[in-house]
Amino acid sequence: MERRAAWSKATLLSSAPLAVVFAFLLLSLVTSPLAAEVSKFCVSQVSPKGLSPGEQRGVEISIRNLGTTEVYHVAVEVVAAVESPIKIVGATRKEIGTVAGGKEASVTYEVYVDKGADVGVYYIPLKVFWNDEWGAEGELYSEIIYFSLRVTGSLKKAELEVLSVETVPEVVEPGETFSLRIRLRNVGISDARNLRANISVKEPFMPVGGDVEEYLGVLKSGEEAFVEFNFSVAADAKTSQHVFELTLRYEDETSRNNVERKKVGVLVRGEPSIYIQEITLEPSTLQQGSEGIFLLKLTNVGSEDAEDVRVEVSSVGLLSESYYFIGEIPPDASETAAFGIYVADDARVGRYALKINVYYSDRFGKEYNYTRIYEVSVLEKASPIPLSYVVAFLIITIILLVGIYFVQRRGE
Repeated sequence: MERRAAWSKATLLSSAPLAVVFAFLLLSLVTSPLAAEVSKFCVSQVSPKGLSPGEQRGVEISIRNLGTTEVYHVAVEVVAAVESPIKIVGATRKEIGTVAGGKEASVTYEVYVDKGADVGVYYIPLKVFWNDEWGAEGELYSEIIYFSLRVTGSLKKAELEVLSVETVPEVVEPGETFSLRIRLRNVGISDARNLRANISVKEPFMPVGGDVEEYLGVLKSGEEAFVEFNFSVAADAKTSQHVFELTLRYEDETSRNNVERKKVGVLVRGEPSIYIQEITLEPSTLQQGSEGIFLLKLTNVGSEDAEDVRVEVSSVGLLSESYYFIGEIPPDASETAAFGIYVADDARVGRYALKINVYYSDRFGKEYNYTRIYEVSVLEKASPIPLSYVVAFLIITIILLVGIYFVQRRGE
């Protein structure tokens, strides 16, 4: 009995280290890096999902990190076959960066669908690259996933697109005339026949010659054409982006009438125009040792605000200050700049030329300036006793002296 108890005790003691070892191995398996999950990706969203033949637009593709750990240096690349009707315009590889576990990231591709593409769903391969660690030490992984695009409908027999809009001159100003040139392209698969272009006109524009429609005839598939209209702009037009509606009417190969309406914009840019409306000098006559004030009334006769208006007057020793800041002057408004005048006692007698420079800018930052010369006269300092009094005193003195002289002679 004692021998059996001793054996049981020895067995228990010898098995205890084995249990500890077993528990340690189990814990190491649970926490071992071998058990860490390798991230996978899937396409979670595509927008828009459908395109038409001949259409080109941006398609946003969102991918999701299905793993639980953060991955780094994520990039995607479209690897569609060359013969696929779904084309990527521009770079096929795009960098994303870091994507946390369970999170999404998006890229946008410019996608073009061939004009002859069949209706249906197309699956495009997208290769995803990523690293499991930041920097160059991590292992590089990649996998190919797929996103789908549905090609729906069919291209119109003829379709017109506005490629560019330009004005001659390039800057359209109020009160001027200009030409509006619009470049069109037929992106359809058949000709546009009996093509007419009509443009809507409203204030502040007026057609020159009264013509707002132009006949272009036939515009073949893939060809381009220019349509040109001439307009005048009202003198009081404000700076603004004005929108014209261009209406295009044509027949397709089945003689069906088609109408397309496009929006085209023209920027009219007015200008401020500052001039000196009135100059006032008080007193009107300057003398040596006198003081006064020099006033300039500035008026904006332009169609836009004059900003940062400032006046500089250069003179030789007449003005107590030479700079005056006004700020903003709206159209048809006036402001006054005032300068103090001090004429020294020993100032040179004669005429002085005051050079007036007016500086200002418009809201686009374009600088303007206006210069004018104004002359003032400085007279000799007046005597404290009026000259007429002095002359009269001299005459009276002479008469008295002559009278005294004759009285004395008669007395002799």
